[in-house]
Amino acid sequence: MFTIQFSKKALKALERLPPKHRQQILERVASLAEEANPYLTKIRHDRGLLLSYRAGEYRLYVQRQDRRLQILEIRKRNDAYR
Repeated sequence: MFTIQFSKKALKALERLPPKHRQQILERVASLAEEANPYLTKIRHDRGLLLSYRAGEYRLYVQRQDRRLQILEIRKRNDAYR
């Protein structure tokens, strides 16, 4: 079980999404919090270790600290890897 926290940037991105996509992401985040060992992809970034999690057409950039996951950004898949 994980505690989930959203950054201000992630919350703003979530608010701008269409309701269907917003609901899909929130459902994935809820399931992420329940998983004992979630599948998070490591990516290299200038801020150190950053993890990515798939949520439909979107990618969630996450930092993991003990039993806490902080969602830093939410980006559409097409724009996420640029």
